[in-house]
Amino acid sequence: MVAIVTGAIFGLLIAFINVTLKAEQGSSGIGVYIFGLGFSSLLFSTMVGTVQTVSGFSPLSIPWLSNIPIVGEIFFHQNILVYGAFALIPLAWFILNKTPLGFSIRAVGQNPEAADSLGVNIVRIRYFTVVLGGMLSGIAGASLSIALLNVFQQNLTDGMGFIAVALVYFGAWRPTIVLTGALLFSTVNAIQIWVQKEMGKENFEFVYSENMFIVSDAAAAIRDYASEGYDLVIAHGSQYGASLTDIAPDFTKTSFARGSTANVFTDLGITNIFAYEPLSEQGGYVNGVLAAKLSKSNIYGVIGPIETGDAKRYTEGFKTGIKSVKADAKINVTWIGSYSDVALASEAAQTHIDAGADVLTGTSQMTVGAIGVAKQRGALWFGYDVDQSALAPQNVVASVDVIWAIALRPMIEMIQKGEKGGKIFTLNLANGGLKIVVNEEALVGKTIEDIVKGNIEVKVEE
Repeated sequence: MVAIVTGAIFGLLIAFINVTLKAEQGSSGIGVYIFGLGFSSLLFSTMVGTVQTVSGFSPLSIPWLSNIPIVGEIFFHQNILVYGAFALIPLAWFILNKTPLGFSIRAVGQNPEAADSLGVNIVRIRYFTVVLGGMLSGIAGASLSIALLNVFQQNLTDGMGFIAVALVYFGAWRPTIVLTGALLFSTVNAIQIWVQKEMGKENFEFVYSENMFIVSDAAAAIRDYASEGYDLVIAHGSQYGASLTDIAPDFTKTSFARGSTANVFTDLGITNIFAYEPLSEQGGYVNGVLAAKLSKSNIYGVIGPIETGDAKRYTEGFKTGIKSVKADAKINVTWIGSYSDVALASEAAQTHIDAGADVLTGTSQMTVGAIGVAKQRGALWFGYDVDQSALAPQNVVASVDVIWAIALRPMIEMIQKGEKGGKIFTLNLANGGLKIVVNEEALVGKTIEDIVKGNIEVKVEE
């Protein structure tokens, strides 16, 4: 109940800032998140102090169904909050698609001017949905403590709310697809735990920290891992270089790795840092050539996080690829200053499309928001880092898939031989570190569909 009330209070705060004061949602949301994180940490340190075990909900087995091999334990041997979450999916779908309240909510979100002309109270609907979202978020956070882990500690959520935001964009605001994305994420997380269990902790242990967007938080995590005796600590992001030069000399028996960059700081006398660098400009160039051949407006939009590292190199390669085909192309680049702000990425994508762009591309986690906009407005998208076609099968034409194992395998082999660092690993098209994954559905799917439906009649002379 405390979690629900706290969620409602924060929901009211966010609604007041965004609805009443009309502040920008992305930046104000990050501000409220940081405030909540700091305030909860203060309360924990003053009122609790140490990690506490708590009693919570026990798993409830559904007769017969829980005995089904594999599936039974996954879906039908859970606590009551998990069953409630599953029940919310059809309930949310029904409310949004079959009730007057749902129609009002969708209208306010998609076209508030039209909703207002029909007499819908826009402010009331927005306050209601934001507060309700805050209450559900409170339940989600509490479930980690009282239903899954049965412990209470500082920053227990560890940034999982950002995953929830990404899943909403992934599912294009459709409950069933959001559920699919959530199950996919949880499956990947479970596989990591399973691999560790199967191989045995004496042979393999892999842990990770997500959403380390604040450099000082990442530095603390890096130092903690090194203190715990891990053989290799990877700081994935060129922004963590200064942290590694400060930490690595204190842990000479631990190897560190950073990407995506080519500096291992041997000039500073440091010998236990590896680096890995994708030559992302190569993949960017290939994407750029294909983009130029598909664009009708000859206007292109790029959404990047910060103008550095592989994001900058990819962007330059993409621009060069386009110019090699169409020298008069107009390429607009927006650096939003964040790796995680999906709202800003969405706004940047909207701006590019409004300016005439029919092809978009971008790098880092925040592009989930931009891909959602491309999907809504029918723009083509070119991805980087992983195959992104699952996010928008009819829009993502091609992706540069970075195969990090090309660097990690030899890195681990060197560590096993006693070498702690000093080497830079390059990932490129030649060594298989970069692969271009072309999505046929986006490339030719519409043409095939039009032929099948009879919209295109293929005639040949006999």
